[in-house]
Amino acid sequence: MTEILSRWLRLTEAAKYSGLSPNTLRKYVDEGLIYAAKTGGGHRRYDLESIDEFFEQNKLVDFKVQQILKSLT
Repeated sequence: MTEILSRWLRLTEAAKYSGLSPNTLRKYVDEGLIYAAKTGGGHRRYDLESIDEFFEQNKLVDFKVQQILKSLT
C-alpha cells in the first residue's frame, strides 16, 4: 500500500485505502458514519482518522454480535 501523507483523502484515495467502493463511501458520509469535509469547489475530502474509527467500531460491534449469538446457542 502506498504511504498516506495527508489526513484528508480524495474519493479515489479513500476508496483504495478503505477497500470500500466510492458509492459506499458517499453513502456512509451521508449517513454520518464517516466524516468528510467539503472543499470550496464542493468536493469531499474524506477524513483518514474517521475511516479508521469506522472500521474499529465495526470490529467491536461484530465481536459483540458474535458473543450474543454464541450465548444464545
